[in-house]
Amino acid sequence: MADIDIGAAAIGREATASLTSFTVVGAENPADGDGWITSCEIWLESKISTVDVWVGTFSASGNDLTCRDSESIGDIAVGSKQTVSGLDITVMTGDYLGTHDKSGLYPAIEKDNSGDGYWSYTGECIDPSDSQTFTLIANRTISLYGEGSTEPPVTEKTSSDAGSGVDAYVSLETPQAKASSDIGSGVEGTPVQSAILAGSEAG
Repeated sequence: MADIDIGAAAIGREATASLTSFTVVGAENPADGDGWITSCEIWLESKISTVDVWVGTFSASGNDLTCRDSESIGDIAVGSKQTVSGLDITVMTGDYLGTHDKSGLYPAIEKDNSGDGYWSYTGECIDPSDSQTFTLIANRTISLYGEGSTEPPVTEKTSSDAGSGVDAYVSLETPQAKASSDIGSGVEGTPVQSAILAGSEAG
């Protein structure tokens, strides 16, 4: 069981929310610990072209949201739950999980017309330290979920790293230290995407 979870289950739902020119942040299930989001699950219903989906953690003061940290999860397939692992996204207790597509055409995420709602901003607000006033769309749930650890991620170095070998590892700094330093300066792994087809979805 993960130390930290955030967001709502990535399942097929009754409607969709556009990620084209919108940043959306789920108000459901804020993070229950400080650490790192190491995997996320997302369900896109549609897209017309290759997408570059980003996922990030956000702090909220009313409807004013600030992106704490984020990472690209790449070109996400549609029509099923996609799981992306190998992430390193700083998260603090009470943060929310959000997403935005930077380059695609008409991607849409699954949503229900019930739940705690989600925040929406017209434009991109997904890079660390980005801050905007969002609009809360009440009684909605989006299919975006993350899990993580309170322990620093460990990334295996490659043989091209100075002084490294196949058994050399690097531990990342604490989320508090990373939040107060230059975001993105830590060692990051390569996200890995996997899918669970709709027909094999439990329940």
